[in-house]
Amino acid sequence: MLLIAKVQSLIVSSAKISDAEVFEAYRDNFEKLNLDVLSVNPDQFKDIAPTSEEVKAYFAKHRDAFKTPAKVNIRYLLFEPKDYTRGCRLPPKKLKRITRATRKNSVNPPPEGAPYPD
Repeated sequence: MLLIAKVQSLIVSSAKISDAEVFEAYRDNFEKLNLDVLSVNPDQFKDIAPTSEEVKAYFAKHRDAFKTPAKVNIRYLLFEPKDYTRGCRLPPKKLKRITRATRKNSVNPPPEGAPYPD
């Protein structure tokens, strides 16, 4: 058992993985791509010359085909207040003042005297 632990420790301690390698492995495992492919022969479209009015009429008739849904890319960090309050002590007067200010600036505060929700 001790020999296995030593061999495992030797292997783990000699492994060097850069942040870039970790990011690449993450991207390879979790990044997804939606791809649509259209194969077109350009020779089929050589002699096409629609007028401005024809283009406008086609667009007006097929307007929904040109709509694309809104897309949003979001990145966020989650901070849990309980992870940062350990060892944090406020004097009672300051806590009361902060609680009053928070109630005053809240859109839907609890009634006066009610404990403020965590």
